[in-house]
Amino acid sequence: GLYRFETTYYHYSEPTALGSVSKELSTFDRSALNFWSKRLCAMPWMKQGDLHLQCSWMKGEFLVPKEHLSEDDDSSLASPGDVILLAEDEGFRVHSELISAKSAKLAAAVRFQMMNQESDDDHPNDRPIELKIELSSKMCKYLLQHIYHGSIFCGWPITSIKGDVCGEILEMALVAEEYLIPSLKHECEMRLLSAHPKRCYCWSCCTVVQSCCCTTDAKNDNSTRDVVMDQQSMHVYECLYRINGPSRLLDETSVLDVLAVSQQFQEFKSEKGLKFWSLLNIPVNNVFSDKTVWENHRKNKNCLSVDFEGVKHAAIEVFFNSFCAVIQSPSYSLQMQATFEEDDADSQRSDQENEMQIMLVQACLDELSKSTMVCTSNSKYSKTEQSSRIDEALTKS
Repeated sequence: GLYRFETTYYHYSEPTALGSVSKELSTFDRSALNFWSKRLCAMPWMKQGDLHLQCSWMKGEFLVPKEHLSEDDDSSLASPGDVILLAEDEGFRVHSELISAKSAKLAAAVRFQMMNQESDDDHPNDRPIELKIELSSKMCKYLLQHIYHGSIFCGWPITSIKGDVCGEILEMALVAEEYLIPSLKHECEMRLLSAHPKRCYCWSCCTVVQSCCCTTDAKNDNSTRDVVMDQQSMHVYECLYRINGPSRLLDETSVLDVLAVSQQFQEFKSEKGLKFWSLLNIPVNNVFSDKTVWENHRKNKNCLSVDFEGVKHAAIEVFFNSFCAVIQSPSYSLQMQATFEEDDADSQRSDQENEMQIMLVQACLDELSKSTMVCTSNSKYSKTEQSSRIDEALTKS
């Protein structure tokens, strides 16, 4: 659990005419990146209730009285999007150029609806496109926070039950996979690994930012496709953020659910996977310049090539360290209930459960032996060591 992880994502600035993009970004002034965040703040649902904001920039933004905004700012923020996302019984008015740049699935849906609208004489061109999405309104709000602001910063369960937060992050990871948003999947993995899983990782809160000096046609989360652009281009910035372990959310009640979701991602190679260091190898109290941080990031070869590989490794460690508690957890009981037939005899069920425990331990050892993090530390388990870990785990139970 004593690891530092870091990853990067692309954030987009104000749409500008091609060729007029600034190539410089002040180390201390990131205000050029707030264009879409301000539009997120102007959305009606962002003004409802106590948001429990985790982002310092957002807290400052909501403290600014409306009368302090200039007329230009006020009119620009009020400019509605050209797409309405319909989730459950709520409609979310959004901007096609941004959601298309971040999500391949939404980009395809926007293009399809645009083509239908052009061929429909009864459909006014200035009427927004409506897209029905199979998400809860809460998941849609998380999705839009990531797309517009770069990170989820509000809406987390305020309960002290860790499983509630963990469950929503796992659900959001599956949404990220469905909507083809790699940066959101990485954010979910980073939160599961973090000692502070509710923190904001936006362009304002992240560790460092650099200008990519290129358009979204060249840099986007899904670079194999065209992006919906209207003779305009958004400038791109790369944001790097870090988290330190050990994980706050991974415990005996959550590891089996985390492993189940991780298993769904094992076939997906990550183009920009998480990078990691052992905290034991990081100098304490050293302050590095932004340039040094980027150089160290590029030089670090400890890169996870499969989505959720880091959180799978951490979950397996918790599994072995808390094996007795894991097999007494509600999650384990549910899995056993789904496996056994109701009319199985108690003796038969006991034998089957022992077999399941052995298979579960063996599967975790096999995954651990293939882990990039284990291979990097040159500590692969031999067959003898694997047998020893199985005996140790089953003895505890």
